[in-house]
Amino acid sequence: MRGSICGVAALFVGLSLTALGQDERNGDTNVPRAPKIVDHSVTPRLPSKATFKITRVTPQKDGDTTTQESIEMLAWDSQRRQVTSITEIPSSAEQTPLTHVTVLDRDAHTKSSWSVPGDQVTVMRLPEKESGNSLCAAKLALVGPRLEVPMPKARHERPVTQSLGKVVIDGVEARGSRTTITFPAGAMGNIEPLVRTTELWFAVDPGLDIIVRMMVDDPLSGKLTRELQDLDMNEPDPRVYLPPPGYQIVQRDYPKCPPSQIQGEKPPSGYIEQ
Repeated sequence: MRGSICGVAALFVGLSLTALGQDERNGDTNVPRAPKIVDHSVTPRLPSKATFKITRVTPQKDGDTTTQESIEMLAWDSQRRQVTSITEIPSSAEQTPLTHVTVLDRDAHTKSSWSVPGDQVTVMRLPEKESGNSLCAAKLALVGPRLEVPMPKARHERPVTQSLGKVVIDGVEARGSRTTITFPAGAMGNIEPLVRTTELWFAVDPGLDIIVRMMVDDPLSGKLTRELQDLDMNEPDPRVYLPPPGYQIVQRDYPKCPPSQIQGEKPPSGYIEQ
């Protein structure tokens, strides 16, 4: 279970996304389209703590399904620090919950990560923007889950996106869209057309800059949902940024950026970063 949940929500460190505007494919307006990165070193985010529930239902070869659940907590403070923690919900009472934590300190240019239970915190020094590796630094500084929803590599029709208007989710006003991609019969050995649906709801308030709800329904990989459960707009407790007492601190240099990242490359299809 540990590996599977980590594959669903791999931890990166802290730029997030917002994208509202005109859909270039069908001319629809006010439709959240391909997310663009918002640099919160320039655009401050409001202090807050948000809790999400992530559920993945995966089809099995025998026709049955497996369900994996986790709880995600994102917090931002007025010192431009961000913490992301993901707790895997055990499938049985005998198993111990496992929590992965990542903290980004933009002023100190560090990313710290640890697990509970565990005994070690890894502190990585990030490159500064002026170092010439600004794009790579931004990617290394992503905190927030990168939810893996693999896109089948097969022929498909042009995506169609429609606006879903605005709704209030757990007290947060959000604007949504639904995108469908159809794989015609025979594209993957399928007898009937297969339809993949992605639904995204973005908080309207630019100071929040969060995806309030995400739902992906794929006939091959299953269903993935991530939805806001609670939002606290107060300054987070400083203790959430600290590892448990007694953890050993291990210093690491940041990874060297390959030329493709320094030059700039498009994210893999099927990834949604926040």
